[in-house]
Amino acid sequence: DRFAPSSFTIRIWFKTYGDIDNGVIMSRLGDGPIRQNGFYLQAHRIGTPELSFWMSDGGEGVGFVNGTYTYNAWNHAVFGFDSTENEVFLKVNNGTRLTAPYDSGMKAFSPGAFTLGAASLPDPGTPHAQTEC
Repeated sequence: DRFAPSSFTIRIWFKTYGDIDNGVIMSRLGDGPIRQNGFYLQAHRIGTPELSFWMSDGGEGVGFVNGTYTYNAWNHAVFGFDSTENEVFLKVNNGTRLTAPYDSGMKAFSPGAFTLGAASLPDPGTPHAQTEC
C-alpha cells in the first residue's frame, strides 16, 4: 500500500512576494484531521528566505530538507524522492543537491487534494503574502 519502490521528481518555477511565512508552493496531502500522508514544498521568509521540502508516510517516516531561494524573483526548484538512495532531495536555482534520509515512501490510494500556488496569510483578509507558479 505504499509507493516505496517508486521515485519521483518535480520541477517548478515559483516567485514569492509580500510578508510570506509558510507559504505553500505545491502540496499533495491526504485528507482527514491529520493530513500527514504526502508532501509539500513551502517558502519561509524570516531572515534568510528558506525553502522546505517535507514528505511523510502518515506514520513515523518523515523526510525533511531545507534550501535557500531568492525573494521577490523567479526561482527554479527540483525536488522529490529517490527510492534507490532512500532520500528526499531539493535543488534550488541549479545549486547544490540537498538531501535527507527517508525510506518510507508514501501511502498509495490516499485521497487528498493537489495544491499549486497557495498562500498562508496571518490575516486572510489582507492579501500581502503570495506565491506564483
